[in-house]
Amino acid sequence: MTNDAMKQPEVRPKDEDPDHDHARDTLRVTVRYAAALKPFIDEDANRNETLGALRSRVLEKFELTDGGTAPDGGAIVYKLYHGKDEITDLSRTLGDIAGHARDLQLKLSQFIQQGRRVLRESDG
Repeated sequence: MTNDAMKQPEVRPKDEDPDHDHARDTLRVTVRYAAALKPFIDEDANRNETLGALRSRVLEKFELTDGGTAPDGGAIVYKLYHGKDEITDLSRTLGDIAGHARDLQLKLSQFIQQGRRVLRESDG
């Protein structure tokens, strides 16, 4: 037996391993926002990225911030949707939402939260 045959295989980080299938760890994410001319697209998004982190990147790209004030005084809030389902748990990962799919399509929508006003009987 030669020395080469007795050597242990070299273990390299997946980034450096030419046999590692990088495509399994990433996906293409598209986020559409009605007020934007072009969608947010990340061709190589990490499946382990949280939706909260993605949402922050999307808001930055579209130059939006939560908590702004609408002309009527309401607070502006942005929500992500997958299909018609609102994504409320932003700690979930892109891979959780996408499953085995290689492409993830999301939508960003703007909402205005109105302040709660307590009406007295005399207010009519």
